[in-house]
Amino acid sequence: MVEQKRIEISGKINPAFLLKIAKRNNVNGYIILQSNTAILEGKGSDIDNTLNLYKKRYKEGYTAKETGYIGDIVDLIKAKDYKDIRIQAYISIMGHLENKSYENLIKRFAEEYMIKGWVKRDNENGNINLKIEGQKDLVEKLIDWLKGGTAKINIFDIKIIYQKYTGDFKEFYISD
Repeated sequence: MVEQKRIEISGKINPAFLLKIAKRNNVNGYIILQSNTAILEGKGSDIDNTLNLYKKRYKEGYTAKETGYIGDIVDLIKAKDYKDIRIQAYISIMGHLENKSYENLIKRFAEEYMIKGWVKRDNENGNINLKIEGQKDLVEKLIDWLKGGTAKINIFDIKIIYQKYTGDFKEFYISD
């Protein structure tokens, strides 16, 4: 029988990088953003490889401890309310948005924040519309960034309609 391990990482973590290397090593990874905690579950040697890769890039600011074996501990991450920390939002941005590369910039930030969905320019009025979903804290970070505009983009108004998370999107893309 393969040894199954459960590790909790807390403190200053980079969720995108951690989940990327966990997936590469066949390890299940979960992030609890409110408490800056990550849970890794999987084969002991796969978790050790994941932690070693993470430690090469991030040498301090976090702690990693074994918290038990899969099945030994019931935690909030597996509870029915886990999806409650994920949200979906429809966003309409109005302003001077002539720069066509703005959609690419939004896509880059969305992918960095592990947000799924789409961005589309309304050809009639030039507004930018998005439908996004992901972890609440990361969606809110993207929205804060959108509200700020850029040096070449002046935002007049931004309308946000929050919706229940559905998990409909597998990636972030620019829609025609």
